Amino acid sequence: MAMFTIRVELHGAESKHYDLLAELLAPAAISNVVTADDGSRYRLPSGEYDWVGEATKEEVLDAIAAAADHTKLPYSILISQATERIWANLPAAE
Repeated sequence: MAMFTIRVELHGAESKHYDLLAELLAPAAISNVVTADDGSRYRLPSGEYDWVGEATKEEVLDAIAAAADHTKLPYSILISQATERIWANLPAAE
C-alpha cells in the first residue's frame, strides 16, 4: 500500500478555494486529515493532503490536477511518497 503526502499551492487563492479543492479531492479519497497509528485524526495545514491506498504517484497526480483545474486558478503540486510520518501540534480533526 502506498502513502503520499501532497502539497498543492493554488496561486492567488483565498480559503474558499482550498475548501473547494478539499471537496473535489474527497471522492478520490484524498483528504486534508491524517490518521495517527492510534487512530487519532488531525487536520493538515491548508494546501496539504494525504492519500493512502493502491495507486501510482502518477495516478494520484492526475486526480489532484483534475481537481485543481476546477478551481480555475494556476497551481503547483508536489507529491512525496512516505514510509513513515511524524508531526506535532496539528489540530484534532472532528
